[in-house]
Amino acid sequence: MVNFKNIISRLIGSEYLLIFLIFSAAFVFRINLIDQNSFIGDDEAYYDDVANNIIAGSGYIVSHIEALWGSDQPSLPIVRYNPVYPFLLAVTKLSFGDNFYVLKLISVIFGSLSVIVLYYIAKCAFSKRIAIISSILAISSVPLLKYSILVAKENIFSFFSLLMVYFFIKYVKEKNNMYLIFSFVFAAISYLTWPIAIFFPILLAFSYLIYNRMKIKNKLRLLFVGFSIFLILIFPWLIYVFFVVDFYNLLQDIIFTFLPLQGKLSIMHSASINFYQIGVFSIGYISKSFFIIFINLFLALTIHLFSLINPIVYVFAILGIGYSLLNFRRFSIFFLITLFYGFWAGLHLYEPYGHYDRFLIPLIYLFLILSAKGILLTFDNLKKHKWKKTRHFILAILLISILLFNIIKINKTDFEGQGIYDEEIYNYFWGNKIENITISSPTVVDGYHLKSNWVVLPQDSREEFVNALRKYDVDYVIIYPSYFELEKYPKYLFYNETFEDPDLAMVESSDRLGLEWKIFKLKKII
Repeated sequence: MVNFKNIISRLIGSEYLLIFLIFSAAFVFRINLIDQNSFIGDDEAYYDDVANNIIAGSGYIVSHIEALWGSDQPSLPIVRYNPVYPFLLAVTKLSFGDNFYVLKLISVIFGSLSVIVLYYIAKCAFSKRIAIISSILAISSVPLLKYSILVAKENIFSFFSLLMVYFFIKYVKEKNNMYLIFSFVFAAISYLTWPIAIFFPILLAFSYLIYNRMKIKNKLRLLFVGFSIFLILIFPWLIYVFFVVDFYNLLQDIIFTFLPLQGKLSIMHSASINFYQIGVFSIGYISKSFFIIFINLFLALTIHLFSLINPIVYVFAILGIGYSLLNFRRFSIFFLITLFYGFWAGLHLYEPYGHYDRFLIPLIYLFLILSAKGILLTFDNLKKHKWKKTRHFILAILLISILLFNIIKINKTDFEGQGIYDEEIYNYFWGNKIENITISSPTVVDGYHLKSNWVVLPQDSREEFVNALRKYDVDYVIIYPSYFELEKYPKYLFYNETFEDPDLAMVESSDRLGLEWKIFKLKKII
């Protein structure tokens, strides 16, 4: 029989070779999908516009807000459009031109680098074996792949967030105060990328205080230094926003970052979803009963069969969580960070702006580490059973099965959306699937850009756009409702919920998700 243990040992013997292989595999998976999403998302359209205005010397403004919301003046920056991503876009465009694929390549690179950071987090928190398994899981993870091919801030945000976690765990392991300082530095950079990271210092502080609970008086000074560095780094941006916008908007955005708005699920309900699996795996681990573990595996496979999140990964993550609860002192820092982030992100699962899944991207990476821990726990216990000699072979088969499962899901997944990985909500959000959209990347019709689910146009250019659109074989275009008037353009017809004819009412309002906009279809009927 092939000795998988020796083969794996040779492959991972060189750390640099291993890192190169992990990065290369992650990059290949992501670059292979780069053609499968030709849209820039709604918020990303604003970031792109800010970058263009920076290059043009017009300032840090969003110029097309007038056309979208009917405002009398161009919008000035608000805290949800933090500066790291727009300036990165501006530098990229200055270096390579307005090239859509270069922008996507930047996202692919950051997504691949995040897998490397994940490897080092898992290695530092647990072991090299868990780090390798975590990396294998992350390389082909469908939710992570989706965001790696979007021209969006989420990948960059995840990269900086993971670096924050890595340096904090390094601080815990090596007792080097500089690592804690680096952790607060990357927390600040994360905030300057996406304002939801305003809570990161609190996450670090809670974990820090719990870890140093026996000698807290002597450790408060270092925590104060960390908070000070965070505030110093973000202070110029906050001052700029304070003077350009106003204090009320600044305070409102910060508060809304912490609190769920019109949330559809309570935190207790969210927690109860996985409580059963945690309990069963905890009992299974204590009793060493693999029958109980595999019964729960079957149930989880049944429940999550149609989910884009790999159900096998999900099951072993719950095992890792159960073990964490039973052995809290052993690696409490990593589990605390995951728990605090998960608690906060759970509050925003059905946040009204529709980005319920985007908050969870860094958590998915940490979730995969727990899954790797669960996998290794299971197969380490095989030493005591009749599978002792073949457990490495079984582990290899399991990882290959997970990889093949993800590849099958990748081939069946529509990557042309906004990166939503919950199929039920994805289908509800978009209504019936829209076929035959022949305008693709870059989404431009005679100079007019199609920005994801609406068209960004000045008020006086609607007729010109319609005339340009007529030259293309377009069956459907998703648009924002204020751009066209039915009576002005009789050859195009709106489908919306105001029509009594059920054949015309093809698109539902998205009130169930608490969204503030509605989706309309424009169909060419000539």
